[in-house]
Amino acid sequence: MDLLDAPLPDDARHPWEKARYGFFSDVLARHGHRGAAKRVLDVGSGDGWFARNLLRASPGMDITCWDVNYPEAAREADGIHYRREKPTSRFDLLLMLDVLEHVEDDRGFLTDLVTTNLEAGATVLFSVPAWQSMFSEHDRALHHFRRYSPSQASSVLEGAGLRIVEKGGLFHSLLLPRAVACGLERLGRGGPVSASESSAWHAPKWVTSVVDGALAIDGRVSRFASKRGLAMPGLSFWALAVNGAVKAS
Repeated sequence: MDLLDAPLPDDARHPWEKARYGFFSDVLARHGHRGAAKRVLDVGSGDGWFARNLLRASPGMDITCWDVNYPEAAREADGIHYRREKPTSRFDLLLMLDVLEHVEDDRGFLTDLVTTNLEAGATVLFSVPAWQSMFSEHDRALHHFRRYSPSQASSVLEGAGLRIVEKGGLFHSLLLPRAVACGLERLGRGGPVSASESSAWHAPKWVTSVVDGALAIDGRVSRFASKRGLAMPGLSFWALAVNGAVKAS
């Protein structure tokens, strides 16, 4: 069974994943990137859950999901193009949500995407896990090469020719629990973590509801801070950027 055969239903998604979609969907709406017909490339899109929700909210979008873990054959499903090979066309909106930490040559990878796959003036919505001091078995299980400080992530974006429009931290409330977990791990009180365990969510509905509510509040804090240019640290860093390339005349 491949990545696309049995995606989790909405009510089984991890609260973190649902909160992330809610936050970034709002960012796109505030900047006028929903409700318009746009060519969208979702890099490292997994089972396409984010893209499917985005398409439901903005039916005019033409979305391509690119993930090297897809089966070799191209697939069209749910109004979305699923591709294993890197697309050759250009797009108006690039989604790179928690992808670059998986790439050894992060700067080269992003620069190539901007150069070969983005229209001039196209938008990039970007997120990465923050703070190398929080690097743990969780990251190793998910095959992360690194975590990023805000300045490092901004440098990678700007080095690829992108101009940052808005940026900030996300998941502020998760910083302390992760710091405690990292501390225990360094004291030898943590064990190996598999990728499935790292991303799994098994909790009673009432617990899920409480966590969903807490992360929704967390997202509102992030929106408040980013709109006012407040640098609030979070477990993730995110940015909305624009391709500064100029079309040849």
